[in-house]
Amino acid sequence: MSAAEKLRILVIPDPTRLRTIEDVRGGNFPDWILMCLPATRAKTLLKTMDVKGLIHKARPSEYRESIRVGYMAVYINEILLLWLEIGETLPTRIEPVFMDFKTFRDILVSDDILHDLANEFSAVWGGLDLTSGSDSDQVKLTGQELDKYVKGIQNLEKVVTVWPSSQEMLQLRELDTITMLDEIARVETKTIRPWSSLLPPNSPDMPLVLKREERSCGKNTIVKTCDRNRIRSILRKKDRSPYRWYCQEWIPEWTEVGQWRCIIVGGQMINHILLNGPDGLTLREDGRTLAGMYQLQNARDIMFPEGGTIYDIRAADAELKDFVKLTLSKLIQMEEEKHGFQSSLRLWSRVDLSIIRDSKNKTYNYFVTGVERGLRMRLYGKVHPVGVRMFADGFAEQFHRYLSLKGVRN
Repeated sequence: MSAAEKLRILVIPDPTRLRTIEDVRGGNFPDWILMCLPATRAKTLLKTMDVKGLIHKARPSEYRESIRVGYMAVYINEILLLWLEIGETLPTRIEPVFMDFKTFRDILVSDDILHDLANEFSAVWGGLDLTSGSDSDQVKLTGQELDKYVKGIQNLEKVVTVWPSSQEMLQLRELDTITMLDEIARVETKTIRPWSSLLPPNSPDMPLVLKREERSCGKNTIVKTCDRNRIRSILRKKDRSPYRWYCQEWIPEWTEVGQWRCIIVGGQMINHILLNGPDGLTLREDGRTLAGMYQLQNARDIMFPEGGTIYDIRAADAELKDFVKLTLSKLIQMEEEKHGFQSSLRLWSRVDLSIIRDSKNKTYNYFVTGVERGLRMRLYGKVHPVGVRMFADGFAEQFHRYLSLKGVRN
């Protein structure tokens, strides 16, 4: 395939991204953006059934800035904006075509239509994120329906490239990733991490966090004691899912400082946002810059209120980026060696970081709180809308190159 050959990509946004206008107005969704689009373009999208629930008309009063003549204020999901931007970034090389999840699911049970898709499109991006549950309000697939869906995806993969692959989504589990991150911290970055375990530890009165491998469940339960009977009781009540529940050490610095959401395309970090607390507030205010680990006397010193020298800023940014780059590259290597397939992390990922105090050495270091991938990965467009456009620029090139290397043709 020549570098200039145009590829038609069938895009099926994960159905858990769909929201009503009431949901968007009443909730705090990091993947929804209030912005202005050309009115003609916005009206067309609002009438397009395949993107229904991914864009809504906003009231002019909700948009705090003046609206340009010929533009319309809308709420738009970042994944729709992403692919619209990709279509504009490489208009002669990538043409995204949207399809709603229900239509796509119905097609998967028909072998004839599957081959029609293969003839019409160069690749398929999206569908249901199989790394997470299928019982959300937007999906609600029974066990049998989910089995049919998975079989349909696997049949589709025989005739056209599907990203991400069902093999990766079905095989990966968060606890496996944590085990790899523990090894990387011990051998490569020489840093400490919170311990994680399927069973509660022996130490009494140690604050814990209970988590489930389903990354999008959002139902972590903080347990302030280490009563084994109490924890087992909680686990028994919640253990109705194939995703395992596990204990993780509670890190006070994580709560105090928050997390960096490091957005990565093709192994290169394009954006990192420091979010503090459940409200998703950014700490990168005017005049605040990142501090290096060697400078910290306490966790809250991680951002300089008054700025910092150019040397301090460059050194601190390099420290964070080098840590992420090394950790991610080793994680990709370990995943591919274990599972035998190319990791989707090579194309896009989000590495979440916080800091932890080494009580032995009385120092701080970064640690990875989680690695997000695939179809439900949030870009935090609400906090940093420009980051979605930056991501689109990078991913468009990477995805086109990925398909070229696989020999995909239009």
